[in-house]
Amino acid sequence: MVRILLFLCLVIAAAGCSTSYVNEQAFYYEDGRPKPVVTVVSVIDRSQHHLPWNLSDEFTFEICDCLLKKEKLFFKISPQIKENLLETDFSWIKSQFPKTEFVVFMELIQHEEIPLTSEEENSPAELHIALQLYVIDLRNPAPTTILKELFHNTQYLPKHFTHSNFLQIPWGKETYPVTPIGQAHETLVRQVSERIENYITEIANHGL
Repeated sequence: MVRILLFLCLVIAAAGCSTSYVNEQAFYYEDGRPKPVVTVVSVIDRSQHHLPWNLSDEFTFEICDCLLKKEKLFFKISPQIKENLLETDFSWIKSQFPKTEFVVFMELIQHEEIPLTSEEENSPAELHIALQLYVIDLRNPAPTTILKELFHNTQYLPKHFTHSNFLQIPWGKETYPVTPIGQAHETLVRQVSERIENYITEIANHGL
């Protein structure tokens, strides 16, 4: 819970400026090479979920926490943006994210529980989660989208864990990670954070 409160404080602080450091980090690898400098923008939640906590906060914190533990990127966190990520003109990004080599945007576009039978209250369900990842390269004069990838996970929910039959344990509680939703979120967080880390380090370390 303490680490979540720390993250929320950082997001609030970041709202008053362009970016905020997630934590103290080393700018260089042990061999002296500089790490890629990355700004991670808080997850934009476009889903229509009914959970009683902020999924943007959860996914942003957990993904950044994974990146921080691996220590392969030097990254900052930024509040959400209002711009349309579907637009092809990203010229505004350069001025909004100075001293950054890569910007990571993420959109949670689906978080939906779908009953598997017509008897919704007595039916098991599937939890469908979809997140769109964008990586923008700012190392050249013109910003370039170098990665756009959709992540989609499906988690089976026994009927006693559906929203009609279960008071969901919220993110931040000790037992949350063992709930079906907690496990589904953890899987997605691991996939997305690994993709961000591996893709950016590969691009940066090979001078692409």
